[in-house]
Amino acid sequence: MSKPWMNTIVVLVLLVSFVLVTNKLTKLNEHDLHEVRNWEDVKSWQYEQTPGLLRAEELGLAKNYDITIPIEGTSKTFELNEIWYNKNTVYIFYSVDYEKNHIPTINFHFGTEVVDSRNYVNRPYSGNVSPDEGVVYKGRYYHRVQVNPIYNEEQEFVEEVEQAFLKEFTVRIDEKTYELEPITVQLDYQLSNEEEVEFALDKEQVVKGHTITWKSMFIGTSHNALGFSFEPLSSYVLSGVQARVETDHGEERTIYTMNSLGDKHYSLSFDPFNVYPTAITIKTENIHLTDDQRFSFEFNVEDFTIETTDKKVHTLLETIQETDIFLERLFYDDRGVMFELLLKPTPTNDGNQYLVATTPTVYGEYEHRLGEAKTPKEEERLKAIPYIMHVTNEKGEIASYGSRGSGPEERMGLFLDRAFIEKSKTIRVEVSHLLHEIKVHENVEFEIGK
Repeated sequence: MSKPWMNTIVVLVLLVSFVLVTNKLTKLNEHDLHEVRNWEDVKSWQYEQTPGLLRAEELGLAKNYDITIPIEGTSKTFELNEIWYNKNTVYIFYSVDYEKNHIPTINFHFGTEVVDSRNYVNRPYSGNVSPDEGVVYKGRYYHRVQVNPIYNEEQEFVEEVEQAFLKEFTVRIDEKTYELEPITVQLDYQLSNEEEVEFALDKEQVVKGHTITWKSMFIGTSHNALGFSFEPLSSYVLSGVQARVETDHGEERTIYTMNSLGDKHYSLSFDPFNVYPTAITIKTENIHLTDDQRFSFEFNVEDFTIETTDKKVHTLLETIQETDIFLERLFYDDRGVMFELLLKPTPTNDGNQYLVATTPTVYGEYEHRLGEAKTPKEEERLKAIPYIMHVTNEKGEIASYGSRGSGPEERMGLFLDRAFIEKSKTIRVEVSHLLHEIKVHENVEFEIGK
């Protein structure tokens, strides 16, 4: 059962698969990188790891470079090969001379002279490609990092960027860090050069009485998006969608973000295509909904001890939506008490709808955000946050909290601070905004126009 992740609304962060073409890649040894046979294989690897790069290159949106910098104190060099700058992210492709089992990593400050560098620090991150997932070709290690595009001090996207610098530049090999000369690159980026097409869709999909109406498709060179409305049954609120989009060219993209647009309208974002499609299939796997149901339970903490104690409880609290809810365990240590809930579908559940766990939100945080909500759109987003937990003791005092989390399986837990526990005898927990997962067994197909 999948685990949705919430951030204001749901941000379904789904892992992107790293796919290797086995007939093109050769493993050097079990602790080393993959070696490719020709430059075409390097490009194939880049396209697999960077959705949309092929189309960006064909449209002239990515720039090639022939910049070589010696790594002082070694016989190695750093080469900047390519940059694809777009409004979502900046991909930087590079290579370094490679010595077996010694994987280099780079770091730098990316920015422009226009943006005050004292207030703007933009460091690279690996994205979906970790350092040990690069490839080796002709004795060089090829990899890719990402940085954020440039925003000004008012946090507005800069629509034209002529040049950028990479400074405070280092290469780390094993335990040694080498400083490199800064690089200035000519980008000539203009937002107006990015291609974007949007067209209307009109198709309904009914899932257990809830209606999804697909409204629009946006195809861009930096990202894609699907627009839809959702009409739920009764008091349900849409919290997330897990889906994939396939094209007639065999490309597949996983939905990674859902945004609420207000008035039960939403958009789903996903990575751009390498080839512009003429038809797409939306494969919705499940939808996640919160509701206005709630349950409460109590447990005694008079036996609390700062000695590490793991108490298996496995007490059935409630059965909701053919899902048993257990108080599974209590964990004591010098930080306080952690309680853990476990959700398990009942034997009579047909596997199409049940409760799932995710990291809970404490009531005080939720109440504060609700008080600051200024629009119905913001309130709708907050209603989609699952598992609001309100914890008090027998005196009605509100708990102070520590860490919280979810997993493995359908588990979630919350730590209560020691100071609160030591002045309490009984802990009362009220849980609202229960999270339902509904399986979807129908695909939707559309033809795409230019």
